[in-house]
Amino acid sequence: EQVRQGEIAQFEWISRRPHSDEEFDVEVTLRHVILDGQDRIVASMRDVSDVKAAKAEKERIQAQFQSFLKHSPAMMFIKDTEDRMRLMSEAYGHTFGQSPDLTIGKTTAELVGAEQAVPIVENDQQVIQSRQSITFEETVPLADGEHTFLSVKFPIEDESGSVYGVGGISTDITDYNETAAARTESEKRVRRLPRNIPGLIYQFKLTPDGRMMFPFVSSACEDLYGYTSEEIYKDSSLILNAVHPDDAAAFSTSIEQSAQTLQPWVWEGRMISRTGELLWVRGQSRPERLADGSILWEGLLIDISDQKTAEAALKKSEQKFRNIVETVSDLIYLVDIEGNLVYLSPRITDILGHSTDTLIGQPFMPLVQPDDVPLCHRAIQSVIEADQKIFGIEFRARTTHGNWVNLSANLAPFFDESGEVSLIIGSARDITTAKHAAEQLRDYADQQTLLNQITRDIRQSLKVDIVLKTVLQLLFDQMKLDWCGFAWYDP
Repeated sequence: EQVRQGEIAQFEWISRRPHSDEEFDVEVTLRHVILDGQDRIVASMRDVSDVKAAKAEKERIQAQFQSFLKHSPAMMFIKDTEDRMRLMSEAYGHTFGQSPDLTIGKTTAELVGAEQAVPIVENDQQVIQSRQSITFEETVPLADGEHTFLSVKFPIEDESGSVYGVGGISTDITDYNETAAARTESEKRVRRLPRNIPGLIYQFKLTPDGRMMFPFVSSACEDLYGYTSEEIYKDSSLILNAVHPDDAAAFSTSIEQSAQTLQPWVWEGRMISRTGELLWVRGQSRPERLADGSILWEGLLIDISDQKTAEAALKKSEQKFRNIVETVSDLIYLVDIEGNLVYLSPRITDILGHSTDTLIGQPFMPLVQPDDVPLCHRAIQSVIEADQKIFGIEFRARTTHGNWVNLSANLAPFFDESGEVSLIIGSARDITTAKHAAEQLRDYADQQTLLNQITRDIRQSLKVDIVLKTVLQLLFDQMKLDWCGFAWYDP
C-alpha cells in the first residue's frame, strides 16, 4: 500500500539459507516502477546479518566502555577544543561533587571558577597545539580546600588526524609531601592501568604496502607469550608467527576481512608461547583508517585457555553421561513444566518405535492411553508443586503400530539456578511382558483354586446331581459366566 501511494517501503525479515538451515537477517526494499508501460513493484533484498552483528558488537563495546568509566577509580575526561566537557568518569564527577551527566557541556570555568580555570585551559591548549601528551600539576578548589592534581593530558584525533579535543587522566596528589615523589607514583599508576586489565592491550598497524607492526603492546605480553613489549615492538613476527599452524589461515583471513570492511576484528584460536606452551586466545579490536592510508586496530587479547579446558572437560563429561544414558536398558527422558519432551534416549525407538527427532519438543500426553492421562498429570504436578520424587507409576503408551505398551516410570524434579523446578527427569521401563506373566499366574491360580474347590465338594457328596450342581455353580462364580450348563451325549 505504501508503494502504491508513491512511497518506498522498507522492512526486514528473517530468512533461512538453503542446505544449512542457518537463519539470517534480510532487508527488503520495495519501489514502484513502470515496466513495459505497466505498473510494477520491484523488490531488492540484501543480507544485513553482518551489519546487525557489527551494530550489536559496537553497542557491546560501548557498554563496556561506559561500564569502565563508571567503575574505574581513575579520574578521566575528554573536552572539546572549545573547552566544553564531553565525557568523564564517575570518579571525576564525584571529585567535583557533581553527576557526570550534569557536567557534560560545561566549561572548566563553570566547574572550578574563572580564575582557577585559566592555567588549566592554557595547559589544554598546549596539548592541542603540540599534539603531544604532557603531564601537568594543576590546582583546583574543592569543597574541603585546594587540591593538587597530577594530570596526564593527550590530544584526541579523528579519523583524518585532526585534533578535536583533549583527554586526560588526573590523580589527586594533595596528600603527598614531595611533589616529585607524587609525580613518580602517579605515572606508575597510569602505567599500571593496562596491567590491571585482564588481557593484553595492543595497537596493531597495517600499512598500505602490507607491513605489519605493533606500535604499542602492554606489559602483559610477557606473561602471555614470554616476549617483552620491546621485543614485540621491534619484531612483530614474534606474535604473528606464534599463531598455531592449523589456525594461521583463519587468522590471516580475519585480518584481511576486517581491513577491507573496517568491521570489528574478532578471532579465537590457538597460539604458541615462547616456551612452547599452547594457548587459546580470544582477540577483539576495532579498526580505523588513518590519514596515510594505514589501518590501526586497538584492542584486547585474552587468554581463554582455562575456559577451553573447562569446555573440553564439560563436553567429555556430557559425552560420558550420554554414553551411559544411551546404553542402559531403561528409557531416560526430560520433560519441561509444560509437559513437552526435551530429551529422549534412543531406547524410545526400541520400546515405542518412535525416533527421538519426531518427539522432541512435542507434548508427552498424546502418547499416553486416555484412561491413564489423569494419573500421569497428577504425578507431574506432584513433582513440580511438591518437589517430590515419584517411583513406580504405571501407565500405558501407544507404539507406532497402534499397540499399547505397559510402562513403569520414576519421576524426579530438576532445579534451575534459582532453585525452581524447570524440568522433570525420569526413567521408564517396559513391563508389558511382566504384566502378561503376572496375569497368567493369576489365571493359573484361579484355575487351581477352582479345581481344589471342585475336588473338595465331590469328596463331600457322591450324588451325581449334587456334584454336577456344585461344579456348575463354581464354574459360574469363578469364571464370571453369563450362563453355565451341563450336557452329555450317549450314542
